[in-house]
Amino acid sequence: RATQFASVVASDSTGMVYIFGGNFFGEYNLCADFWSYNTSSSKWTRYLDNHWYAPRLDGRYWTSMAIDSHEQVLIFGGSQITISPEMWIWSREDAFRYLGVMPFYLMGTYSVGRAAAMATMVSGNRLLICGGFTKYNGLAWYLNDVWLYDIPTNTWTLIFGTQVLNQDREGGVYRAVGGRPGGRSGAAIFGWGDTIAIYGGYGHGSDVGFVGDLNDVWTFDLGTRSWTLISGSSMQNQDPIVDRKPLAPAGRSYPAFAARADGTLLVYDGLREITVWGITWWRRIFRWNYGDLWLLD
Repeated sequence: RATQFASVVASDSTGMVYIFGGNFFGEYNLCADFWSYNTSSSKWTRYLDNHWYAPRLDGRYWTSMAIDSHEQVLIFGGSQITISPEMWIWSREDAFRYLGVMPFYLMGTYSVGRAAAMATMVSGNRLLICGGFTKYNGLAWYLNDVWLYDIPTNTWTLIFGTQVLNQDREGGVYRAVGGRPGGRSGAAIFGWGDTIAIYGGYGHGSDVGFVGDLNDVWTFDLGTRSWTLISGSSMQNQDPIVDRKPLAPAGRSYPAFAARADGTLLVYDGLREITVWGITWWRRIFRWNYGDLWLLD
């Protein structure tokens, strides 16, 4: 299964790992298979949505996934020919179940999907969705809003942000409440209790009107509905700082991110992307992975 931009999520309580989607050899060759991996038995199991009728969980990539307290996997959004607004849930008992769409509208007409959004479970067994990108008039538009999804009632609540797209970073004083991160996709996220932390991603910093790879760390408090800047640069496409303090990793998207028991944060790997435009308006995209490991305390 050689794919890129598949979604992966792991369960702390059971040691199960779940993988869904991705694409291979082009953005329209999409995977729709869902796999589980048991870290205790080293066994893989494959699942497919066998519904012959719509809606069905078709192939897509850049989806957002999280595991709830009942070991159900939530699958949201993703990129197909269009950007999906759909929410799905998987469980061993019911397989795949369609839950509807996110009520995010542009021009007040239809529900707009998003891809590469950040997703994590928070207190009350609720799903938090932050940022991502959507497409409008053929262009990518980056988001920095925060939503909560309640599974039992199948309801969405917007708790931070608006329908304004491509917002640049605003303010932000280290370790002080206030400001907001710029719109971004492909950032790492980690949630505990009523707090989340995000790192990096591809989108908007303080360089107005431009997008790039980011290296800032923010926390968001659900109680006060406020952001706090923890670390990182306000600018896009920063190189790593390794020869002086404070040290800092380079800007990147799609890194692995985790919190340790002592409260420190681990960042591993990630993708760097540079787009070069020629005089004929063709473009060439250069991508590479870092393979490095960083600790933030």
